[in-house]
Amino acid sequence: MWVEVRHACEASLAGRSIDWLHDNGCRVLALMGGEPLLRPDFIHKVVYYAAKKGFWVYIATNGRLLRPDVADRLGDAGVAVFNFALDSWDLQPSLPKAFVPAQKNLEHILRKQYVNGYLVFFNINICRNNMKDVRKLTEYAHDHRIQSELAGRYLWGSREYAKLLTPVFVLS
Repeated sequence: MWVEVRHACEASLAGRSIDWLHDNGCRVLALMGGEPLLRPDFIHKVVYYAAKKGFWVYIATNGRLLRPDVADRLGDAGVAVFNFALDSWDLQPSLPKAFVPAQKNLEHILRKQYVNGYLVFFNINICRNNMKDVRKLTEYAHDHRIQSELAGRYLWGSREYAKLLTPVFVLS
């Protein structure tokens, strides 16, 4: 079930939407689209309410707005997963979802994930112009025990993609 809650919605509409999902058997709430953390107080209320009703709450973010205070509040509210959507190591003109601007925020939630009980993973987009970045992001994920998912419209049979599938990227 997919319910889209627009940026300008009120907390009461979000609450009624969560109630409706709950009444219809849904127990997963994914907060995504654009950047959900543009409204951290609103997202905190949504996470808290949904988690109290037994939802598994997933937040997709590029991580730049996931400051330690925001992450800690969301962790306390019951978030289950922070999904870092990334496509480059550092900012590039056509690849805006970069790791470096969010690195301090990521390092904070990695330290706190076992305290607060949430998971952290990377969703890495593969493009023709970011193969070196994909490798670097995946190596970082492996070194820091972060689950990662590779996605994109890259030619799956290419040599560059095959190089990404070397054993160094198998997560334990």
